[in-house]
Amino acid sequence: TCARTSGGYVSMLQSLLGEDVFDVINFGKSGRTMLRHSHCQPPAEFRRLHGAMADGGRLYEQQHAQAARGADDDAGGHEELAAVLEGGGGGDAASRQSVLRKHGASADSDCSYWETGLLDEVKESQPDIVIIMLGTNDAKAFNWFEGLRAEVRRRSDSSSSSSSSTDSGGASSREREYVRAYKEMVAQLQALRSRPRILLGVPPPLYSPYPYLMDVSVINARLPELIRQVASESAEEVQVVDLFETLGGRAQRRPELSCDGCHLTEEAYAMVAALFKDRILHMLHNYTAAVDGATDDDDDGDGDDAERHRSSSDRLRRWRMTQWLLQTYRERDGAHTAAQA
Repeated sequence: TCARTSGGYVSMLQSLLGEDVFDVINFGKSGRTMLRHSHCQPPAEFRRLHGAMADGGRLYEQQHAQAARGADDDAGGHEELAAVLEGGGGGDAASRQSVLRKHGASADSDCSYWETGLLDEVKESQPDIVIIMLGTNDAKAFNWFEGLRAEVRRRSDSSSSSSSSTDSGGASSREREYVRAYKEMVAQLQALRSRPRILLGVPPPLYSPYPYLMDVSVINARLPELIRQVASESAEEVQVVDLFETLGGRAQRRPELSCDGCHLTEEAYAMVAALFKDRILHMLHNYTAAVDGATDDDDDGDGDDAERHRSSSDRLRRWRMTQWLLQTYRERDGAHTAAQA
């Protein structure tokens, strides 16, 4: 909601990688969680308890309305959603609830990414590389903490919005659910015929004023550790891309990279796209070196060992694709250098 570029870092990554080389498809959806069951809006119990807090019971709705107005997709629809969240929009209660449900923003809507149907579309695309970055919306207090009353009391009594306490009721069980769901998603993607390489993005840090009822201790302390746990416990190798540290880390060094404490600016999106581009190219170089190394290790020199290494169709396809990609980038860089000269 801060950036001017439509499509965020995804469109920037497409530009950096080149449309003639990669097809970068955005299967993400705003506001979704890795947890299999989550709320899009605070449930009734949380609203009642939150109403007594210092920041007021309407703050979340106001912030969410502002985010909806700033969304770059389906601008008219988000304007409709924003109007309802701000208390207007016309019509009776049933019609307003219908608008909320349509946009997945009602208290009884399930905001889990698993419920969007988009994971099936990812699988149908048979991707070569998959980037997963989910967790920021999981960290909303009404999603992460099962002990809602304890969490509201903790926040109300805290003298600092950046408290690092993580002992609220239900946090540990939510951590287990988050890791379990994440590992399941990774396993399903790794089982695809295309055998995609998988990158796990550590979400950006949360900055003051710590909006949308997101818990700073979860985002800035627990998620980086949990995502690394997912990577280490996955059956096949996955790589972690540390956007969190690049964008300011736990010390929150770069507040200027967010306009509201959560959403990224144009500059930040460019940094994210560049980081993913560098990791993808590095991954391609490593894969080519590994396959070429199999030829060098051939004991009798007849190429049989290397051929066995490439025997499966997916390995052979990936090897050929990688060779072509790297050659394309080498030619492009050469042409760019010549043009500058």
